[in-house]
Amino acid sequence: MKGNLKKALSLAVAGAAMAGLLSGCSSPQQNNPPAQSGTPASSAAADSYPNQAITGVSTFGASSGTFSDAVKICGLAEQYLGGSITVVDHAGGGGAVGTDFVFNAKPDGYTLLCGTDSVSLFGVMELSDITYDDFVPILLAYDKVFYLVGSKDSKYSNLQDLIDDAAANPGRVTVATTGVGTVPDVWFSLLSQHFGVTFNVVKYEGNGEAMTALMGGHVDAFITNTQQSLSYVETGDIKPLTLLFDNDIPQLAGVEKLSEAYPELAQYSGFGNFFQVSVHKDTPQPIIDKLTEAFKQAYDTPEYQQYISENGHAPLGLSGSEAVEHEKRYQSIGAYIMYDSGGTSINPADLGIERLAD
Repeated sequence: MKGNLKKALSLAVAGAAMAGLLSGCSSPQQNNPPAQSGTPASSAAADSYPNQAITGVSTFGASSGTFSDAVKICGLAEQYLGGSITVVDHAGGGGAVGTDFVFNAKPDGYTLLCGTDSVSLFGVMELSDITYDDFVPILLAYDKVFYLVGSKDSKYSNLQDLIDDAAANPGRVTVATTGVGTVPDVWFSLLSQHFGVTFNVVKYEGNGEAMTALMGGHVDAFITNTQQSLSYVETGDIKPLTLLFDNDIPQLAGVEKLSEAYPELAQYSGFGNFFQVSVHKDTPQPIIDKLTEAFKQAYDTPEYQQYISENGHAPLGLSGSEAVEHEKRYQSIGAYIMYDSGGTSINPADLGIERLAD
């Protein structure tokens, strides 16, 4: 049955995610057949939409940047929709638990998927058979900028120092990721394969937990985004090593850029993730239109533009076909990194994912 998780994500995990719901929120009704777009029933539903609370489902935990992103944009969109949006987290499986939950909810516009590009790798990592084609992007807000970091007392000054240590001590250099198929996981898979080294990979539920582990000396390195880490750079609590994007970030001035230090890896520079809000593909079109308009208005507010800037994001503001094109580009890059690096034996081509031309 489509939408069921493929790997061992037990009912207990799903139950724990359910327990994370904020008080006062009720779960969306499940598996009710949608009204067809354009029918009198769907038009009537759109006219009265929203007439109950909307749930925004974050695919990562409450300490993650994804959850913070969802709270921010949903809070602003409320005023344009004329209804409330409560953000909850359904973390687990590299985003698969929350995505599966939304996919199986009633497609009526009252359950929103607030997540990243983790859907890109569900197929090749055998996490779920859900794809981007199962959702409609309401707003693809921005790309997140990623870089390699160490603790404030790290003995590393750059990526090469980390690689040299891993080469000298196979399997003993500990790196943090936030789950299978997430951005840190993809990057460390690529680096391991490219440089021929083996890391001791420790998985955490979210960026916040991984950062805590890094600053506590439990791991040697992590790949994080600017949103949840620039404040730590400014206070000296973490040490930036290598920027994986070509963006100029004032707080990271002087930090080496991957594309300059390793030209052979330049094609991967800029691979991170993005934040977007989506709904099930069977949601009536009039409701999709209402949501798209409300979230675009929220995106255009000075408050939200400031939020993007302060967090070091690369703004996008895409919806419709432009958002889909961006999704598919990231999917191609991520899926083929994992396949080429040996992180998966599933050929993306067998899933209909095309490799981008060099």
